[in-house]
Amino acid sequence: VVVERGESAGGPPPVWRMGYARIHVDPRERAIRLSVAAPTAHVAPGQTVALHLHAVDYQGKPVQGSFSLGVVDQAALALAGDSGSGADLLDTFYGLRELGVFTSDTLNISPEQLITKQPLRQPPMFRSEVSSGAVSPRATPAPQAADGTANHAASKAGGPTISVRQNFADTAYWSPAVITDPQGNATVNVPLPDNLTTWHILGQGISAQSLVGVAVTNLVATKDLVLRPLLPRFFTLGDKALVGATVNNNTGRPMNISLQLLLTNGAQAPALAPAAGRLIHLAAGAEQDVTWPISLTALGTATIQIRAIDIARQATNDAVQMAVPVQENSTPETVATAGDAGANTQEAVQIPTGIEPNEGALTVTLEPTLAAGLRVGADFLANYPYDSSIDLAARAQGYAELGRLPARASVLTARERAGLSAQITRQVQQLYQMQHGDGGFGWWIDDPYSDPYITAYILRALTVVRDQGYAVDATVLSNAVAYLESQTQSPAALNAGANYDANLQAEIVYAITRYGRGAAVAGLAGQLFTARYLLDRFAQADLAAALSAQHTSAASAEAHTLLADLISAAKISGAAAHWEEGSYDWGALDSDIITTANVLDAILTIDPHNPLIPNTVRWIMAARTANAWESTEATSRSLVGLVDYITHSGELNGNYRYTVHLNGSLWGSGTVNAANLTQNRVLSRPLGTAAPAGSTQRISIGRDNLPGHGQLHYVVRLQYYRPVNHIRPVSAGVGVTRTYLTPGGNSAALGSTIRVRLTVTAPQDLFYVTLEDPLPAGCESVDTSLKTTSQLAQIKNQTTIPAGTNDLTWYVTHTDLRDNRTVLFLGYLPAGTYQYTYLMHCTTRGTYHTLPTHIQQSYFPEVFGHGAGSFFTVR
Repeated sequence: VVVERGESAGGPPPVWRMGYARIHVDPRERAIRLSVAAPTAHVAPGQTVALHLHAVDYQGKPVQGSFSLGVVDQAALALAGDSGSGADLLDTFYGLRELGVFTSDTLNISPEQLITKQPLRQPPMFRSEVSSGAVSPRATPAPQAADGTANHAASKAGGPTISVRQNFADTAYWSPAVITDPQGNATVNVPLPDNLTTWHILGQGISAQSLVGVAVTNLVATKDLVLRPLLPRFFTLGDKALVGATVNNNTGRPMNISLQLLLTNGAQAPALAPAAGRLIHLAAGAEQDVTWPISLTALGTATIQIRAIDIARQATNDAVQMAVPVQENSTPETVATAGDAGANTQEAVQIPTGIEPNEGALTVTLEPTLAAGLRVGADFLANYPYDSSIDLAARAQGYAELGRLPARASVLTARERAGLSAQITRQVQQLYQMQHGDGGFGWWIDDPYSDPYITAYILRALTVVRDQGYAVDATVLSNAVAYLESQTQSPAALNAGANYDANLQAEIVYAITRYGRGAAVAGLAGQLFTARYLLDRFAQADLAAALSAQHTSAASAEAHTLLADLISAAKISGAAAHWEEGSYDWGALDSDIITTANVLDAILTIDPHNPLIPNTVRWIMAARTANAWESTEATSRSLVGLVDYITHSGELNGNYRYTVHLNGSLWGSGTVNAANLTQNRVLSRPLGTAAPAGSTQRISIGRDNLPGHGQLHYVVRLQYYRPVNHIRPVSAGVGVTRTYLTPGGNSAALGSTIRVRLTVTAPQDLFYVTLEDPLPAGCESVDTSLKTTSQLAQIKNQTTIPAGTNDLTWYVTHTDLRDNRTVLFLGYLPAGTYQYTYLMHCTTRGTYHTLPTHIQQSYFPEVFGHGAGSFFTVR
C-alpha cells in the first residue's frame, strides 16, 4: 500500500510511505460444486456405465463449463503415488499468495525432460493410421478372442453363457472436454474394460467465468465368483510352470466349483483346446489357488483361458483369457556370408555340434537388386527396441533415404510411401524433447549434459530429413548449430596436442556445412586440412565432402587431395573394397562399416564415376549381419550411399536365369526380369535330419553372367541354438556375469524378492554400452520408482563420480525394465570391474530357462560379452 502525504505549496517535499496489508478473499465464491454419479456403486466387468455430471455455483445456479473426465484403475494411481483427488485445484487458481519474488529459467533444462524420463515407443514403421490432430473421448475397445470369436463363449451345448474377460486396461475412459449444458448437466456413456477393480472417477474443469470445480467418486467392478490369473508375463520355450488362478467366492454361501483350463501351445492363430479340469469346494467368502502344470513346446503366443462355474447356479461363473508370448529358449547364434553370384559360386557351411536338435535353419536369400535388401535394413531400424537420441535420428534418416528411391524399386508399397511423412514426423518430434537448453543432445532424454559427437550426428541426420522435403523445426536445427559452433577449436600448434580432438572438429565442420552454414566453418575446415594427419579416415571423408561443398577451386583441390589419400588406403580383396582405422575412436561412433560408408559418400559426392564405387557397395552389402548392419547408426549411414548407388547405377535392369544346388541336388531355380526384379527369393533348410549337427552343407549358386543384365546378390545364413545350460561365457572386449543372491543358488520361494548381482569387467574404456539381463519367466524386476515398492538407495543426477568406485550405478544413464529383461545403458565406462544389484520378485511356480546376460557397445557390437545360461526354479 503506497500513501502520499504532506505536499503543500512552498512546503517540504511530499513524504511517501509503504506498508503491507493482508487482503482476505473468500475463494468459495469461485468454486463450482461439481458432482459425478453412476447409476449404481457396483457394476459388472465390461458393462457400459452412464456417468452423469452436474455443475452449480456456490449459490446453486447451474454452470456451463468444460470438464475433463477420467476413469482410471485405482491400483494404477496407487503405483504412481497419485491420490487422484484434485483437491488442490481451487488453491491453484485462488489460493493465498504470499508476498514474494520467484525467478525461473526454462533454459536450464527442457520442460519435456521433467515430464517423462523415457519417450513413448512409437508404432512400427509404416503404420498406415495417421492422426488427424482432433481430440476426442477415448474408450478402450473390447478385443476379439484368440480364435476370432466374440468376447463370450458357452461351456458346452445347452450350457451357461460365459463372459470371457480378456480386455484389461489401466484407463477405461478419458476426455479432456465434457461440456455441461445450460442446466449444468452432461452424461457420458463409458464401456468399462474387463478389470475387476475399483475405478476412480475424477472430473475437474473451469467455466467461462473462471470458476473451477472438482468431483471424485469410485465405481467397483466385481462378480460373485472371481478368477484372478496366476500367470507369468511371458514364457520361454520348454519352461515348466504351474499356471492357474486364485478363485474367490464373494457370496455368503458355499460353492462347488468346476474349473477348466484351455490353452494353445504357442502356435500362431491358435484354436483353444481343453487341457484339464478340476472340482473344488469353496466356503462362503473363501479363496483358493488352483494351478495346472504346463510345458510350452511351440514358439509364438500361448493363449490361456481359465473357466469357473458354480455347479449349483451355473449363471454364477467367470472366465479369464490372456495371450502370453513364448520366446526362444536359447540365445540364437547366427553366422552369415554374402556376395555376388557368378556363373558358379561355391559356399560351404559347417554346422556346429552340440546344438538344440530341430531348431534353427540354413537359408539362402537371393536379391536381384540391392533395393530389396534395403527393405530388410529399414525393418531393422523400425523394430530396434530402444529409443535413444541416436536411434531416433538413425531411424528418421533411414526412412528419409528410403523415400528417395523411385517407386519402381518397390522397396515401399504405395501405402507405405503415403505414410512415410507421418512416420518421420513422429521420430523427429521425439528428438525435439531430447534437446537441451544449450542446443545440444545427450544419449537419452534424462542425460544432464550435451555431447558434441551426438549433437553433430543428430544435426546431420535431421538435415538429411529436411533436405528430403520433410518438416523439421528450424529452431531445433539452428540451436544445434549454435551449440556446435560453440564447440569449435582451431588446430593451432598450442591446441593440437594430446587433448585436441581433430575428429570431433571435422564432424562439426561436416554437420554445419551440410546444414548450410559452411562459410561459418570454412576457416576451420582449411586448418583441419593442413592438420589432416590428426584425422582418422572417417573424419577425412567427412572433411573432404565438406570442402567439396564450398564450391571454390582451393577447397575443391583440398577435397580431391583427401580423396586421393583415402583411395590409396583402400583395403581391396577380390571384388570388394573397404576402409579400416588403425585404432577406433569409440566416442565418435566409429567402426569399419561407418568409415567405409563415409568414404563411399565422399566418393559419390566428389568423384561419382570412380571404379571403386561398385566394389565398396559390394563390401557394405557383405558386411550385413542377419540382413542389417551392426547398429542403427551403421545401418542409416550405409543406406545413404546405397540409395545413391541404386538410383544411379542402372542395376534395376536385371534379366537372367539362376540355379541353386545344395549338396549336389537342385534346391531352387528361377528367372529374374522386370516383373520380379525387386522380389527376394528365400530358400530354407531346417536343421535336423536333412542338415544334421556336425555336417558340412555345400551350396552352389549359378546364373547367366551377361554384361549389363544386372546382378544377383546372395546372403547365406546359418542360425542355430545351443541348450541354455551349455552356453558358456564369452568375453570379446568386455565380460559380464550374473549371480542370484539366494541361499538356494538358482532357486527361490514363491512370493520372495531376491537380489540379482551383475558383475562387469571392462579391460578397456567403453562407450555407449547396453547391458541386457534376461529374466526367468516366473519372475519380474522390481520397479523401485513405484510408490508401492520399497525404495532402494539410488544414485541419480550426481555430478561427481567417486574415484575408484566399483558401483556400476554411477555410470548408468538410463534404465529400461521390460517384461522379459532388465536393460541398463551406460554412456561411458572406464576400464575396471563393476557391480550392479537390482531386485527380482518371484511370481509363478515352475522351472524356467535363464538366458545369458549380454553386454555390448551399442554401436560397436564386435566388443561384447555374455555370461552362462542356466535354469531358475520358483518353488
